[in-house]
Amino acid sequence: KRWKKKKKTDYQPKIATLEVDYEKREVGSELLFEGTSEKGPFDRLDPNPGFYEIVKTLVLSVTLLPIRLLIVATIFGILLLLSKLWAAINNERIFSRGALTFFIRVSSRSVLFVCGFYWIEVYGDAKLKKGTPIIVSSHVSIWEVLYFCSSALCPSYVFKNDCLTVPVIGEVALGALQGINVDNKNSSGGGSAPLIKRIEEMEEAGPESDYRPLLIFPEGTTGNGSSIISFRSGSFVPGAPVKPVLVSMPFKHFSPSYESIYTQVLVVRSLCQFYNRMQVRYLEDYIPSEEEKNDPKLYAENVRNIIAYASNLPMCDASYADKRAFHKRLEARLANHRLGWLSNFIHVNPPVLEEESSMEKLVYQYRRPRRIIKAEKEDSSDDIDSLDMSTPLLA
Repeated sequence: KRWKKKKKTDYQPKIATLEVDYEKREVGSELLFEGTSEKGPFDRLDPNPGFYEIVKTLVLSVTLLPIRLLIVATIFGILLLLSKLWAAINNERIFSRGALTFFIRVSSRSVLFVCGFYWIEVYGDAKLKKGTPIIVSSHVSIWEVLYFCSSALCPSYVFKNDCLTVPVIGEVALGALQGINVDNKNSSGGGSAPLIKRIEEMEEAGPESDYRPLLIFPEGTTGNGSSIISFRSGSFVPGAPVKPVLVSMPFKHFSPSYESIYTQVLVVRSLCQFYNRMQVRYLEDYIPSEEEKNDPKLYAENVRNIIAYASNLPMCDASYADKRAFHKRLEARLANHRLGWLSNFIHVNPPVLEEESSMEKLVYQYRRPRRIIKAEKEDSSDDIDSLDMSTPLLA
């Protein structure tokens, strides 16, 4: 009886973010409000590998890693074969889209399981309301892409041109999942036209059509999860309702985030962990006002505010251009590191070079998110503070 009473009165809902008190975060507690810092959204948050992590990586790289890679390669090979088969006979409708979708979902979840994501904590309602064709999500790594493919929504992707060169991913995303590719290096919103066209086609076809909901990462790139960086307004030009989603990946020894690490190192280090964690939080569908429909920048900023407020994270005014500038300096630091090529493999956090003292510092501006309550909202269940976070659904 005493235990039950304590559970009812003292239990605090779990927040889907990094499980560290904000005052103890590497980026600094002052950033929850306002301020500038040289610590940015593209720095690695994990510590340099210690003795335990190095030994574990060496042992698992010759034992568990080959097995995991073989299973993943087999699954992706079968998925690629079926995707090509579906594309070849699509006109005859012999091979239904539903069957292919089912296999994509099973394959994606299987790959995540093999890679150490044994369970995924899902909060909130993932169902889309009628007339909500777009999902907007924070972007931390490559792993949440597989999660969304394994989810019941199994959406189409708005992805950058670089993904077309990735084996399997390009074939599946552009073909089987009806994806839209855009140029993420172009900040002028070049992806708005095909996006608007797709939304119009979805509206004309109706809810019973084969069109999938669209998944967009409005940040345009990945970050370390310590803040919500600038949103590109092109994703909000259609003025359609959106489903905001927050993704976070708690860690202890190695962060599976994909902000400033080589792809090969990310995959190897992730697969050399005994397990990895992912938390996904679905927020209520956001229906834009007339003012937001006419002003995509305002719409994007308000949705960004909602995601940042729900995650208890600051908003950082950084973009893909800032990430490229940071990477140039990071590559110079790694090239001069005393560990040589090993610094890339184990991915250490390299010290700042002396010559950088004469260069312009990379400073990031942070802002505290504000709570947005739409005037026309009547149902209190739409309030992000009222979401039940105490019982996650394991996916």
